[in-house]
Amino acid sequence: MTTRPTAGGPRARGERRPGAPRSGTPSRGRTPARPQQRAAARPAQAARAGSSRPPAGRRPSGGGARRGPSGPGRRGARLLGRVALRVGLLLAAVTVVLHLTGALDGLEQRYRPSSPRTTPYADLFRAAAERYPAVSAAQLAAHARAESGFDPDAVSPAGAQGLMQIVPGTFGDFGRDADGDGEADPFDPADSVETAAAYLTWIGEQLDLPVSDERVIAAYNAGPGAVQEAGGVPDFEETRTYVERVTGWVPGYGWLDRPA
Repeated sequence: MTTRPTAGGPRARGERRPGAPRSGTPSRGRTPARPQQRAAARPAQAARAGSSRPPAGRRPSGGGARRGPSGPGRRGARLLGRVALRVGLLLAAVTVVLHLTGALDGLEQRYRPSSPRTTPYADLFRAAAERYPAVSAAQLAAHARAESGFDPDAVSPAGAQGLMQIVPGTFGDFGRDADGDGEADPFDPADSVETAAAYLTWIGEQLDLPVSDERVIAAYNAGPGAVQEAGGVPDFEETRTYVERVTGWVPGYGWLDRPA
């Protein structure tokens, strides 16, 4: 006698019990895989399958951007940069200070009054100015300082001689025997100063200018012909510097033209 299955009894194979989970749905007692676990499993699966896709979360090897220098290297570079900047600023400051110091020193040297104790041959400059009143004793002293630095034995590469640096040809035309020893000597300070006074007076007459004019001063250095050709102070660096020095030093020797 065949018995039919009763409720709650065994069922035929393949027959689904009401309320049971469908195929593919995890049954009770099995924990479904979390998303992190599935993601971690993908690289291994891809490697087994021979996939060339790089694992998620990793940089591709080769061809990628290289990493920069390490932390200590960057700090060292920044430190060296700061040191170089500070040294550069320090050098710039020193250069400015030296420049200003030199400029002020030059102004002091140019306009500082001289005195009998620091001016040699003061009596010779005064005596020559008395004989040749067109030229001042102060200008003669300034010429002597610019020409030879008050050295009566000076000889220039061009052959100019003595305290006032007069070339032999000019001295032959204008040479004076100021000390009365019977000989006009370019290396004798008195003869040299008086000859320069006579020569400056003549230049002023030729150019029809006061002896104190900068063109006369330039002619003493470059020659009257150069001044006439240029129509003024020739554009020679040496001559322009010479004129600037003489005209700048004359006021400092003004005391030579005042009564002693």
